[in-house]
Amino acid sequence: MRPRNLLNWAVGLWLTLATGLPSLAFDPPPDPSPAAEAMNEAPAWMVRVAVDRQDRAYVVGEDVNIQAVSEQAGYLYLFNIDTAGEKTLLFPNRFRPDNRIPAKSVISVPGPAGFRIRVGPRGLGTETLLAVVTKRPLQEMKPEEFSREGPTPLRGDQLERLLAEATLGRRDVAGGLREARDDLRQRDPEEYARRSREWAEHSIQIRTAPSRGPGQPQRVGLFVGVSRYANLPEKEQLHFAHRDAQRIAEAARQVGRFARANLLTDADATLERIRAAFQELVASTRPGDTVLIFWAGHGGRVKTDNPARPFIYYLLPHDFNPQTFFHEDEFGRWVQALDGRKVMVVLDACFSGGHIEGARTTTRETITEVDPRTQGPDPAHFLDTILIRSRSIGQHDAAVLAACRLDQTSLELDKLQSGAMTYFLVEVLGATPGPLTLEGVYRRIDPMIRKYMRGIGEEGNQTPVFSDQTPRPPAVIRP
Repeated sequence: MRPRNLLNWAVGLWLTLATGLPSLAFDPPPDPSPAAEAMNEAPAWMVRVAVDRQDRAYVVGEDVNIQAVSEQAGYLYLFNIDTAGEKTLLFPNRFRPDNRIPAKSVISVPGPAGFRIRVGPRGLGTETLLAVVTKRPLQEMKPEEFSREGPTPLRGDQLERLLAEATLGRRDVAGGLREARDDLRQRDPEEYARRSREWAEHSIQIRTAPSRGPGQPQRVGLFVGVSRYANLPEKEQLHFAHRDAQRIAEAARQVGRFARANLLTDADATLERIRAAFQELVASTRPGDTVLIFWAGHGGRVKTDNPARPFIYYLLPHDFNPQTFFHEDEFGRWVQALDGRKVMVVLDACFSGGHIEGARTTTRETITEVDPRTQGPDPAHFLDTILIRSRSIGQHDAAVLAACRLDQTSLELDKLQSGAMTYFLVEVLGATPGPLTLEGVYRRIDPMIRKYMRGIGEEGNQTPVFSDQTPRPPAVIRP
């Protein structure tokens, strides 16, 4: 966003900025599981692991059938982490020791192998399936170590050593994998980025129980709003973004029936706390749940030397610096981690259309399908490079409402005491009776914003954008 009359701001990199929001509820600790420690926030390609039940819930006696697919060819490693923390290598195995897989080809486990994965009566609860695809085979696991039964139990810290080899190129990680990765990220960002391009992963949780009981889907929200920035001069601070997050969180609870809301505002909205909030969101929700993500604050883009991707889009946390942007690729990776949920994303920030245009996007004038390979000189990237790609490996993602197009800024206004889009969004949520989808919200606020912009002499400077990449029926923001 930008306050009216504040047009742009530059800082070493070529940046142009926009506006933010605040926080409530809880500050969850980071997920200590190996799957969380192994998450690649900006992979060069995408991986997806899935199971044969859409709700990922199994009862004693049922078989579990797993599918994995990778956007690029590589070497697949599929792990299970059970409720007791025991780790097992499911693939490769004695029946299928060659784990090189082609691009976009579904690998079934057990598939035709001579074993079954069946839910037993002990250790019921939440388990994790983690798929890792590397460009080179890992040396930590040798074929002669594979169990004759099929799945291979891992010893001691063997999973951590395998993940360290995949992510860091070495197996000795004194102090733990997370600490080793954080150290490399701080000490040598270029090497960290290079290593991140050598592997990709995806994990899901499955739930096992004695019998199948009635499950009630949750409605959960994450609301981020930043008005005050640690490293910005006073004239570039925002005024209402934190209040906007509070307003949307309150409306979500009152009329949206969102039972849980995590609100992060100003000094609470650091990059690490935002990452921790996304980790908690993934860990505490399950397929079928409805998830609303709202962000208001400064947004921007940085010019690159790559003609295929001339701009990279990002959102700014409270503590941003040249190393702490909430990068579009990381945002997309967190959305992928919410696979199976009904996800709605609302972005009230400058250039926020850059996070969704290029997929199927909607404005009042046009609905288009754009192939990223045939884009013009200013393509967008969040749904373009992340969500179009994820759909190519069988995943549906989010419905996204952005405050403006990729080449526009988003206003916050003294008269409204709010960001323009958020003001009308709150008004529509409170005044519209009955169920309301995110597309329904867009259809209502779009003419309201256009009319208001004409009235203040800003016509054409802020145009909302909507994209829906979710399976039907769509999620509702107001039941």
